[in-house]
Amino acid sequence: MTIWRLVIKEIRYRKVNFTLSVLSVLVAVGFLVASITLLRVHNRRTEQIVQAKIAETAEAVRRRQRDADTRAAELTEAFRKIMLKFGYNLLILPKTEKIIDYQVRGAAATYMPEDNVRILSESGIMTVRHLLPILQQRQVLIFGNRRQEVFLVGTRGEIPLSHREPKQPLLSAVRAGEIIVGHGIHRELGVDVGDTVRLIDREFKVSRWYAPRGTNDDSTVWIELGQAQQMLGKPGKINGILALSCVCTQ
Repeated sequence: MTIWRLVIKEIRYRKVNFTLSVLSVLVAVGFLVASITLLRVHNRRTEQIVQAKIAETAEAVRRRQRDADTRAAELTEAFRKIMLKFGYNLLILPKTEKIIDYQVRGAAATYMPEDNVRILSESGIMTVRHLLPILQQRQVLIFGNRRQEVFLVGTRGEIPLSHREPKQPLLSAVRAGEIIVGHGIHRELGVDVGDTVRLIDREFKVSRWYAPRGTNDDSTVWIELGQAQQMLGKPGKINGILALSCVCTQ
């Protein structure tokens, strides 16, 4: 009698026990398979939830970063506008000019190439804006039979910065043949818009006068830079660059 015949006879003899044993094994295997399947499903679901939370968190961070960037840009622009109200706050003089001499005279006596302002505009310096080349000198303004010593400033339009978007200029360009006068000159000489005044060997038509500023501007007249260079014998030269120094670099 072989071993298999003995096994079969034993199974037939103990049918109930054998059936219960097989069922127990099947149930155990079923539970094991079900547990593994449930764990895999749980892991996939957990991974989906984690990925969804990561994506949600990342989107929230990006949204807050955008809001922060927008707010920072608004604050920067607001600060820039506040700075604009104060006008130019930086004067760049020729390298050889002595500050004490400038303070005594009120105008620089040394000169630099007008092209320096272009070089500065292309330099990428982030804290300097609104570059305005000027040629300044004391002169006598004549209106009728009245004479007044003034600061003559030759200027042209602002030089845009190559690394910045164009901004509204702080000082409008003066057209050739016209002159803008400070409030003190308007008050002392009585000159008004449309009047003709004389500087050196040329006549100019008053295009406007400024309200009181409480600075040297009240005693200043502005004409087109090219004409000032011709009248003063300084072609291609300037003796100062007005600028707005601003810390809003971002």
